[in-house]
Amino acid sequence: MLGVVSVLVLAEISILFYREGNFDGGKKAVKLLEELPNLMWADLTTDAVDLCARLKIKYKLSLADAIVLNLAIMLKADAFVTRDADFKNVDVIQIITPEDII
Repeated sequence: MLGVVSVLVLAEISILFYREGNFDGGKKAVKLLEELPNLMWADLTTDAVDLCARLKIKYKLSLADAIVLNLAIMLKADAFVTRDADFKNVDVIQIITPEDII
């Protein structure tokens, strides 16, 4: 199984640590994620901007959430894995939790 993650997620994880003043923890977390096997890192392209904007409006998502959802759709992912309740109304891709995989 291959996982696809937006590089934007690295920034979001860093922010969680940095808010607490834990800069070393943020850097370690990013490094650990970068080293995970079977994980492909992706980023937003200019071709994807229109879909990203439409997803943001239709599902009332934050820009960051619309970007990562957009990547899953563009890459034809089998599912979008999240615990974020903001995706509960999304119906263009199967939304599952990490526990659903296990």
